[in-house]
Amino acid sequence: MRKTDKKHEDFCQAASGKHEMQWSKKAEYQTRRRETWMIPVSGAFPFYPYCMEEEVRLRDYWFMENFTRFWLAIIALEGDILFHFGNKDIRLSAGEILFIPKNTGYSFENGESESSHKVVLEVIGQNLNSDLETLGLNRLISVRSDRCEVLADQIRAIGDLIHLQQPSAVPELLGRTYRILVEFSDLLPEKKRTNNLLLRAQMLLESNFETRLTLPQLARKLNSREEKINRLFKEKLGITPMRYRIEKKMERARHLLVVTSLTIKEISFQLGYCDPFYFSSEFRRITGFSPSQVRNCKELL
Repeated sequence: MRKTDKKHEDFCQAASGKHEMQWSKKAEYQTRRRETWMIPVSGAFPFYPYCMEEEVRLRDYWFMENFTRFWLAIIALEGDILFHFGNKDIRLSAGEILFIPKNTGYSFENGESESSHKVVLEVIGQNLNSDLETLGLNRLISVRSDRCEVLADQIRAIGDLIHLQQPSAVPELLGRTYRILVEFSDLLPEKKRTNNLLLRAQMLLESNFETRLTLPQLARKLNSREEKINRLFKEKLGITPMRYRIEKKMERARHLLVVTSLTIKEISFQLGYCDPFYFSSEFRRITGFSPSQVRNCKELL
């Protein structure tokens, strides 16, 4: 019988709306660290690291959650942990990484080892599902890697930045999170070439906004054909590559309008627009609001 089915045991419980968690009271920890995002910022991000957690658990323990509100990456460094997902069980052993999609119900308990050591990254965000779909990470899967310690150090570094709770650390936090998601993606088996192409194209389209990038230039950088890239974006994202770049520029513009004091002219130059009036026109066309409206009424975000 699963430990999580032993309702007669003493346990702790927490609930918020439809979300519920339960865990054993007798769980013991040799080491425990948890860093949670409490950074005071305005606006929304495509994704960001909500929490970093590291713990060494001893002896018997269990935990259950009716659905997770975040996407989870769990790195096992020592021992083993038994996870349950409906009719599917996964034993996570040292040197393995488990990816759990958002809204998945699960439970876990100690395995056969006397203790277990794991590092966890919880990610959430406005565009999380589409970004994870592109990376191939929006599914329940475990992988083995000889880089678990290196990846765990990267998550610890994210935790160090979260601990600062400083808005100035946000750009580096988002960059580090994107980097580790890409590294996780590279570990997946049966990685499709089209997904690699789409991911590389997105990374190019989301960078160097101050310089002009055309579809022919993008195709040359990717050593691919314009027609193939255009078709891939329309099939996977429903938009063209150039529309994707414009929307990402406007996401960046919204962020700069809310969290900085840069003028609209300065923001337009940062995003590659020589004419601030044309930038304002594009911004209104994409978002439905003018830059001044967003700056003056931040709740519009």
